[in-house]
Amino acid sequence: MYIRAGGAVKRIGARLARMGMMKNMNRAALLISFLVASLTAVSSSMVQAQDLPAGKGKELVENTCGSCHGLDVVVAQHTTKDGWASIVDYMVSRGASGTPEEIATIVDYLAKNFPAAATKTNVNKATAMDLQTQLELTAKDSEAIVKYRTDHGDFKDWDGLAKVPGIDTAKLTAKKDSIVFTE
Repeated sequence: MYIRAGGAVKRIGARLARMGMMKNMNRAALLISFLVASLTAVSSSMVQAQDLPAGKGKELVENTCGSCHGLDVVVAQHTTKDGWASIVDYMVSRGASGTPEEIATIVDYLAKNFPAAATKTNVNKATAMDLQTQLELTAKDSEAIVKYRTDHGDFKDWDGLAKVPGIDTAKLTAKKDSIVFTE
């Protein structure tokens, strides 16, 4: 291969020519990758900010959460209020800031708009911990349900579950759509 250097044309070895071309190709590939990643991140964040549901706390989520990472990270998650509280507490420990009232507003907004995926809990198979976390019952209520089930056999229906002494039936009623009695 020949190159022009100054006014003279010089011959360079094929190996050196390939190295120069490879450097340029690597630079081009790196630049293209960077541009694609940048455009994807920017467009993803812009779309996600527009797609956040309206409500008290939306602006706080955009400003507080969006200042560290894309909102697509936020909206991709769905969890309970306790789950959101844990995530937000972790983010605060990593540098996110806000007053206690702002943090509570963020947690409320996220829990309302990005709740845990609806799953059904089989009260005849669930452990006390499963009942507590999946149905958001107190430890006392969860343990009472498991003890009653152990002593009296599986629950056949809603009426049987409501017979467990000392449990918060109002809380169970609120979770009625999440409870099943068979597989």
